[in-house]
Amino acid sequence: MYAVLNVLGLGSCFYVLKTLSFTYDYFAIYAGTIFFLYLYSKYLKRLLFLGNMVIAFFCSGIVLVTFSLDMEGQSQMGFTWKAFENSFDKIGIFMIVFYYAVFSFISTLIREIIKDIEDVNGDYQMKMYTLPIALGRKRTRNIVIALSVLLLLLLIVVLIGLTKNPQFLFLNLYLLLFVLVPTLYFTFVLWTAKTKSQFHFLSTLMKIIMLLGILSMLLFIFV
Repeated sequence: MYAVLNVLGLGSCFYVLKTLSFTYDYFAIYAGTIFFLYLYSKYLKRLLFLGNMVIAFFCSGIVLVTFSLDMEGQSQMGFTWKAFENSFDKIGIFMIVFYYAVFSFISTLIREIIKDIEDVNGDYQMKMYTLPIALGRKRTRNIVIALSVLLLLLLIVVLIGLTKNPQFLFLNLYLLLFVLVPTLYFTFVLWTAKTKSQFHFLSTLMKIIMLLGILSMLLFIFV
């Protein structure tokens, strides 16, 4: 099933690129993603921190690749990069994409490390070399706390930037109530988390935060 789905994915990618007359650089990206995800499942997830970084990188890359494909689509319809950039100058489209990519990277990295803390006993039996096994749960938790603080700072910077423009009022309120506040609560619970069930709860909570962050993109239709 794994092989069949990958072949179908590659075939779909090739068909879309050929139909839309896009460059085949994206096919190389897709094929490379399949290759590295295979390496992750086979080898990289057993290595210290590297597996976590690979997954976080690919999750943030989804935002960047989607944006890049949209840019090429605009070009195919006769728009230039400069024209597209000027048309979105008021909302700073490039910075928005960058912030979403960074949010995706940090939040995914947090969840991956939390998952390693939760599964530390099983990973030890499987002879995997994860952060909790190398540094211990407490030190690894401190790393996650630092990443959570970094995520909070990113959200605060975004919120401060949005307050300067009244057209982002609803987006600002949404991010404040449904992303920043849950992240604050996540950090508070993480500070005292010790048991497997607590880390499982934190992993689930970070999934919800990631989903709520992604859903905020829908609010741009009102801008």
